[in-house]
Amino acid sequence: MGRMGTNRFSTELNILIVDDDPDTCQLLNMLFSAKGYNTTVVYCGKDALPWVEIGKADVVVLDVMMPDMDGLETYQHVRELSTIPVLILTVLSSGECAARGLEIGFNDYMRKPFRNEELLARVKAMLTNPRNTYPFLC
Repeated sequence: MGRMGTNRFSTELNILIVDDDPDTCQLLNMLFSAKGYNTTVVYCGKDALPWVEIGKADVVVLDVMMPDMDGLETYQHVRELSTIPVLILTVLSSGECAARGLEIGFNDYMRKPFRNEELLARVKAMLTNPRNTYPFLC
């Protein structure tokens, strides 16, 4: 667990990236850091929970397919600790994941591969109005 990067021109908003793929984490870190966000990268759900519990994240970008504790289980634990907005980012393209997400209340959902501009816009919207429950867009 650890911080991958911070930007000295930071907006003071913190994005927690939870994904077991180092390449995806590096891409997301660069993307968010370039826009002035602080980022923390962890590679499993268990390592994400302490960051949520101590309130060091303003939004979570969470992969679904991870070993040990998958993104769905991680999301449920996050909800026990916080109302922090969570964007699910996954390669799963079946309707089953979307349906499960609707049932448990994801704030937003995107499939990989994603468009950088769209991901940034969705995260910005979640940070601007974190109480909003966003439409489940796939």
